[in-house]
Amino acid sequence: MKETVLFLLITGLSLAWGQQKAQQSFDELVTAHDPDVIDDLKHDASYVCFEPKEEKFFIIFYDLPDPASWQNAYSWETVATTFRQDAKQFGIHEYTNGMDDDQLYLVLNRPKAVWEVEGYRNAQKKVVINPSSLQLSTAGGEGYKIEVSPASIVLLAEYKNAQKDGVRRTVEVRQSTKRFRQYWEVNDSRIEDMTGRCELWSRGKQRSGAK
Repeated sequence: MKETVLFLLITGLSLAWGQQKAQQSFDELVTAHDPDVIDDLKHDASYVCFEPKEEKFFIIFYDLPDPASWQNAYSWETVATTFRQDAKQFGIHEYTNGMDDDQLYLVLNRPKAVWEVEGYRNAQKKVVINPSSLQLSTAGGEGYKIEVSPASIVLLAEYKNAQKDGVRRTVEVRQSTKRFRQYWEVNDSRIEDMTGRCELWSRGKQRSGAK
């Protein structure tokens, strides 16, 4: 029993230390006006998520679709129910020990990213969307997708590593609590699972509410 209590105490202190160091690392970069971090925070929504076991954080960022730019997704639909528009930059950017560690950026010169949503056109021909169906995805090649719903943000990245293994990374951020869950799978076998907390930033300023 004592050993179990000691293990839980040590584990709790380790998690607290890891998130504290990750938060401190992020704060230092913001204070120093680090160009990479400032660029990541300029978007409509930037979720800064602090990993629990080490001095490491990642930023999920994206720009929201233009309400006036929805186009019919399929020409064969008599009455359109699916709409799309080209997306701006989005991705996930990681930092370890205060250094730029890795980045997955999706821009228009890579496989095109599009917003897709279900909805309908009202009497004024304006598109009325179903917010829970909002998705941002890429076409062809390696797959990246963000689903934005009133409840959560889910990012899915699928790609091949240097050993040609199929890798899948999933990150879900709960909008109400700003807590995240992240896990990795290699060839459909889960190899890592973690939880932690995030901050929401929008256009360079920290926000308290959902985006």
